[in-house]
Amino acid sequence: PRPAPSARSKSSCKRSTGRAEPARPEPRGSSASLRLVPTADWLPLLSEIADRSDEIARRLFRRVDLRVDEKPDRSLVTEADREIETAARKLVSERQPELGVFGEEQGEQAGLASARLIIDPIDATANFVRGIPVFATLLAIEIEAEVVAGLVSAPALGTRLRAPPEVKTIHFPSGETAWPIGSMPRASAGPGRL
Repeated sequence: PRPAPSARSKSSCKRSTGRAEPARPEPRGSSASLRLVPTADWLPLLSEIADRSDEIARRLFRRVDLRVDEKPDRSLVTEADREIETAARKLVSERQPELGVFGEEQGEQAGLASARLIIDPIDATANFVRGIPVFATLLAIEIEAEVVAGLVSAPALGTRLRAPPEVKTIHFPSGETAWPIGSMPRASAGPGRL
């Protein structure tokens, strides 16, 4: 039996936008209260972050004056990467202040619990820079080293995939089905092969 939720931890709807918010457990310095949040309740937060991310990515995609820098590992980082990650961190601090954030561009920011948002603001940055529409924002909620919800948003393709971990197959809006999670064949060259 689940403990009765406090008034603050119940899911609520924003009347102004009609979007549901995830349950907001009381910050307690541990992830016990976050563990009680149903997996599906994280998806509205991830969707809100993805909505903001998509706006930024669409605004900066194929812009001729896009600022692009090279990181020490020689990979690219754009102003879109930085702006998306900053916006995600701001939303998390407003909606789920107990969550930490681990981002590709700004690193780790510990929260009050062993739970965090993991974000890659623009996966396939080289495509984004070249104007190729195959790029995405990758988002996940991790609690006690276990991913409990995830979302991939590819705004230039008009595609968004959401999945709690119990979902074993991803269904695309077109009706196609992806490989079941964990069963996709892996390429292996084997000994002596390239």
